[in-house]
Amino acid sequence: MSGRLEGRVSIVTGGGHGIGKAYARGLAKEGAKIVIAEIDAAAAKAVAEAMTKEGLAAAGGRALQRVETPEDLVGAILFFASADSDFVTGQTLVVDGGSCMR
Repeated sequence: MSGRLEGRVSIVTGGGHGIGKAYARGLAKEGAKIVIAEIDAAAAKAVAEAMTKEGLAAAGGRALQRVETPEDLVGAILFFASADSDFVTGQTLVVDGGSCMR
């Protein structure tokens, strides 16, 4: 599949559930290679496998899973709270730590 994101890598936190899962699928449909960063390892694996079977992931022909911890978000939070982030334009970074309201 080719699209606007061909040749790019997207890391989707919380990609195993809800809107994160929808983001991962949408980005993959546009040609992005997907890394599903998720605290729920079983959900990450299930989504990665399903996307791979559907041909939606391009990272070596498969979606990748990465189990994350809440501590993984500290860098992103510090960055966005600093003046360094003032020049970030045209980028989307979904930072939800893989959490899912239940």
